[in-house]
Amino acid sequence: MSPTRLFVTGTGTGIGKTVFTVALTQAARSRGLRVRAVKPVETGCLGGRAEDALALAAAAGRPEDAELPGFHRGERPLAPFAATLEGEPPPPPIPALARAIDAASDDADLVLVEGAGGLLVPYDETHTFADLAVALATPLVLLLPNELGALHHAEAAIEAAKARGLQIAALVLVARPAADLAAESNARVLERRHPAVRLAAFPWSEDAAHRASAASRLLDIILDT
Repeated sequence: MSPTRLFVTGTGTGIGKTVFTVALTQAARSRGLRVRAVKPVETGCLGGRAEDALALAAAAGRPEDAELPGFHRGERPLAPFAATLEGEPPPPPIPALARAIDAASDDADLVLVEGAGGLLVPYDETHTFADLAVALATPLVLLLPNELGALHHAEAAIEAAKARGLQIAALVLVARPAADLAAESNARVLERRHPAVRLAAFPWSEDAAHRASAASRLLDIILDT
């Protein structure tokens, strides 16, 4: 039986994709699911150390998944194409990266693929991370910060996903350290405008138990159990 595979992305960077993916991985493993959680492209890897990928691999209990053949690591904290223009080696062609991710999907019930930055971050001169999701034929888990401005970013990302035929498995509003007025209405607006998209919330919390509880609820929503 093929594993369930999800592409975790967002409307920008610094939203909390890795913290979210770690929590989701741990929630799935607590139910006895075999999980592989990978970040095939990571930039800002000082000394070649991919911190996000290491965190995901550790959460999945597969430390070897932090560095798999065909994955890309960049030193500068830039979009892959921006780093290429600064003289770094380019990432592999998207079909090659998709094959590397396919190879990392064995022996699992759930495969979580975390993108770098937002959905439309430039991957190379002609592609974005949305094109990688298309190549993988993988539904999106789309994260956005629950704050003023989130609605514009959500609408742009949803429109981009639909234009490419990408399914959105869930739209996740990530709480901010200090909630603003828009945080109270964003969910209502998105529910009314996109009733077919499953909407969830994830806390901004240092409490691992709090994150785990939210991740467990999210797992039910995403897997539709």
